[in-house]
Amino acid sequence: MCGSLLRRNSAGTDMTGPASGARDYAVGGLVYFIPDNLAIDVRAGVGLNRQANDFLAGTGFSVRY
Repeated sequence: MCGSLLRRNSAGTDMTGPASGARDYAVGGLVYFIPDNLAIDVRAGVGLNRQANDFLAGTGFSVRY
């Protein structure tokens, strides 16, 4: 079960840096594929400097057609 769960879904992290402007964030999230053509995701992050928000969170979905 764990093997099939990892093959169909993913997790990741992202970090924006000075090239993206004055706001720097460290963000991580999960993507869950319901059928192969529909995915939902959640993400959360923290600001790394004073210009950035302290916390951020979001959700989303995507459809492949």
